[in-house]
Amino acid sequence: MEVNMKVKMKPILFTSEMAKKIRGFYKNQTRRTNGLEEINKDNPDSWNLIKAVTAGNLLVRFNHSMNKIEKEFSSKYSIGDYLWVKEPWRFSAIFKYEYKSSLMYKQPEDKWNPSLHMHFDASTIFLKIINIRIERLKDISVEDCLNEGVDNFIDEDGIHYFYVYPLKEKGCSRSIMGHPVGLCNSYISKGILGIKNPEKFAFQSLWQSINGFKSWYKNPWVWVYEFEKINTEHGKCFICGCTDSDCSQCIEKTGKPCDWANAANTVCTACKPNLKKK
Repeated sequence: MEVNMKVKMKPILFTSEMAKKIRGFYKNQTRRTNGLEEINKDNPDSWNLIKAVTAGNLLVRFNHSMNKIEKEFSSKYSIGDYLWVKEPWRFSAIFKYEYKSSLMYKQPEDKWNPSLHMHFDASTIFLKIINIRIERLKDISVEDCLNEGVDNFIDEDGIHYFYVYPLKEKGCSRSIMGHPVGLCNSYISKGILGIKNPEKFAFQSLWQSINGFKSWYKNPWVWVYEFEKINTEHGKCFICGCTDSDCSQCIEKTGKPCDWANAANTVCTACKPNLKKK
């Protein structure tokens, strides 16, 4: 494999719960509003999508239903981009770093550094963007709710249960069919309290737990990023393929031997100049 100096790698933030789903290959989509704030801040219903073109990243054009003003936006990530996941982490005396998403059991007194403060040396999860589209949040399909990584299981009787994530704000209660219910931190199945699509209700709770209670009802426009998790091997750069015993291709391209750019020894320094930190 040749050294590709054009490879782009950018950071992306995830909660520990979602990072854990990615580690287990249970999550391969994420919905983001970054870059669409202008059409989402007041009334997203007023904006009509009139054009969407994929040119690496996704280029979209909207017009306003009242004054016919047009706005253009482009996705933050492009098809083919590599992403390094920023997740809750902390220093470890044994492994240098450890991650909240990797622990089997959580202790109440555990303290973690937020995802935002994670630096590249601590990175262990890498993704590759394989598709991008744009849609309204509530247009998510049942299948994509599962692709988003909502927690679920099937019991011994074949009944499919979905987890309702706790709300971010205090004093808010969700409602089903107009009736307030306390379903946080519990599992629901089809038919409970008249719920027809427990997958969507679970995803709604996941979105609200991260973005706030009211965010779901605003029904914003979102980028839908589909990705695949990169299988990495300690001591081998997943970008160029160099190893501890052979970095000849890096020497040929850069004029000097490479070293490891992260503690997991999965990205070499010859590839690190391609990283986008912001």
